[in-house]
Amino acid sequence: MKNRIALFIVTFVLAFQFNGSLAFAGDALIKKSMVEAFDQAVIIPYHYQGKAFINGAKRDVYGDHHIVKHNSRIMVPIRLMSYLASEIEDDRSEWQAIWQAQKPKEVLLKNEKLHKTIQFTVNNKTMLVNNKSIKMDVAPQMVNGQIVLPLRSASEALGAHIDWLDGLIVISHEPIDLQHPETKAIKGRILAELEDSRKPISYPNKSIDLLSKFGKKLYFVRTAYGEREHTYTLFERMEGESKEKQVQLPGKPILSYAKVVGDQLIFISLEKDQGTIYAYDLAKNLISKIAPIGQWDKQEGWLSDVRYLDQAWYVTLHYGDLTMGYESIYKVENGALRELASGKNFVTFEKYGEYLYAEDFHFMTGSTRNIAKIDMKTGQSTAIGQPDYTYGVYREVTDQGTSMNYSQSSLYVMDDYLYTIGYKESDPKDKGGVYKINLKDQSQTKLTSATNQFWLIDDKIYYIDAASGTFKMLDTTKGVVKTIIDQKVLNVRLHQGSFYYTVNGKAIAYNAGVLYEYQIASGQNKKRSEHAVSAYYLGKSATYYTLDGYEPGLYRINPDGSSTRLVVGNIRQVIVTEDGVAYMLTYKEGIYSVK
Repeated sequence: MKNRIALFIVTFVLAFQFNGSLAFAGDALIKKSMVEAFDQAVIIPYHYQGKAFINGAKRDVYGDHHIVKHNSRIMVPIRLMSYLASEIEDDRSEWQAIWQAQKPKEVLLKNEKLHKTIQFTVNNKTMLVNNKSIKMDVAPQMVNGQIVLPLRSASEALGAHIDWLDGLIVISHEPIDLQHPETKAIKGRILAELEDSRKPISYPNKSIDLLSKFGKKLYFVRTAYGEREHTYTLFERMEGESKEKQVQLPGKPILSYAKVVGDQLIFISLEKDQGTIYAYDLAKNLISKIAPIGQWDKQEGWLSDVRYLDQAWYVTLHYGDLTMGYESIYKVENGALRELASGKNFVTFEKYGEYLYAEDFHFMTGSTRNIAKIDMKTGQSTAIGQPDYTYGVYREVTDQGTSMNYSQSSLYVMDDYLYTIGYKESDPKDKGGVYKINLKDQSQTKLTSATNQFWLIDDKIYYIDAASGTFKMLDTTKGVVKTIIDQKVLNVRLHQGSFYYTVNGKAIAYNAGVLYEYQIASGQNKKRSEHAVSAYYLGKSATYYTLDGYEPGLYRINPDGSSTRLVVGNIRQVIVTEDGVAYMLTYKEGIYSVK
């Protein structure tokens, strides 16, 4: 995955005639308005203020870089173009800008996936595209210590389309209808957002993060970053008031991995290098000790998971670093931890009757038959599944034959059967699917095609088809598969009888996407946002989303399907609870709430 923000404007050059339209735009066929193409384009202003719209979201770009005019041409530093060109590709097609001190006047742009290289030389009108000489109308220049390149030639070589729109530089794969009424209606708003000179709120050597909202109280953590250790302090503040109060917690609390479970804040605290798991009751403002954990290294250990099941706490602790570390699952009994399972990295676990089923994945060496069935009375552990299969993990096989593994927490136990994702380890082409494992005789049946996520609801399996990206449903009683959403779905979540998901033109999960809701009972698929959302939040009584586009803010979806903008501005953090919404802004300090 590309480094998305910090490397944004580093040094690349664009050059075009500054005459109200690009000289090289020509008579290309115009297909989309700016509204339609917004989430698939990259937009920066000529009067650059360190901000850009990238695939539908406003981003802050760090670094002292400047767009300049040279001999009536607009020039932009070289790594900027490589970064922007990467952002209009998919998430595995990246342009790299390679510069060597031994050859200070040369720069090479390289894209491994496209098998393409482009070499530019300062003051030389010839560029080499895959070692083929191509003439440019303007030579690259060295300006203020940065190599800048001609936009027209660079964009043609990179395969990008660039438009000039009243002070905006628009980079995309397809030309945009600059005269479309929708384009004219939003260009002023886009420019106003990008010419915002404010910087994101920062806290030198410290940070402030929302933790929870309970009733009318807002809870947040202040973290002070020291050379040897970080200090965490919990505060509370009433809605509508500015006065805050520190919540006194025992020892030295570690709140970076704290979990909110119901009305309980679960955290580890250190006292003379001895760790203890505590619960802070947000409703009663009371602290209780859950269990001691002994000597604890807060640099290489953390609280991975906490659940309250059948009147008991279940805790997963991680020990050591990511490479050499391991994890253990415990049940809290009589104020002490009783270990149930230990492994490298637990994908998930599920309690069913008197047994605990846990999937462990060793991401460095791989795992086979990696499901443990633990008798919680005796502690006896039994391996589940077939010897040559890895479970709880989706394997993606690339065109080059290499594979990448992703753990997925989809595990269900029902009627003496276990349902999980799996693949055959010895078959390098096997991408896996959903398997049904008989807990009595260990036999298994493959139910679906390759998938990276699924949900079991009664006798139906809903899953994302890995090949097409579409959303499908398998009726296990009839053996019939049906495509219920014929789009590439992203960020799918199940909530109160509906599947929520986003869709964008590049099918990249971390890009902004239009929000939809598929209602299981009615089979209706409804669009829930007009524009591409940056994130969405599912509450008990309402659904919310944030936009970082030209109409930034926090929105609530109303019962009739319309949306109401509750907050105007770019949102840094949101927490949705039964008592409303707490949020922080990107460019304004403070902690706020809204219904």
